[in-house]
Amino acid sequence: GPKDVSETVGTATRLMPLLGLGCDLIAGFPDERELDFEATKSLLKRYPFVRAHVFPFSARPGTPAAVFPNQVPRGLRAKRARELMSLVQHGRKAFAQKFLWRTVEVVVESEAKSVGWTGEYFRCEAEGSAPRKSLVQVVVTNVEDDHLSGRVVTSKE
Repeated sequence: GPKDVSETVGTATRLMPLLGLGCDLIAGFPDERELDFEATKSLLKRYPFVRAHVFPFSARPGTPAAVFPNQVPRGLRAKRARELMSLVQHGRKAFAQKFLWRTVEVVVESEAKSVGWTGEYFRCEAEGSAPRKSLVQVVVTNVEDDHLSGRVVTSKE
């Protein structure tokens, strides 16, 4: 249940301070009360959920949930989904700040500016050239929203 998730995630984040979490969320599942929604928001605020697939509940014909009682109104489902996605985006930006002045590994996607992705799925642009598909170490000198930038310090081809 929710207590188990909270305990597990709490332990993991204490042991691994740079842990970023991902999840799938359905907003407005039948019988979701305001209190349930607030508990989900609280969990997203408390822990580093930095990636999420958020969906408003969609009743699929022929599935048991399509005929469950206490269906949440469609507009409220969409509103809740937007709110959850906003919380995750805020958490992602805050998480990105933790990498300022740290060294990250980047897989180079474009040689032109050594642009690529970190293992934490942050877009990173670095000064210094490196071949496409190479793995480089980058010291992060700037974080803007959830984009990192810095300078290449080592390169492995």
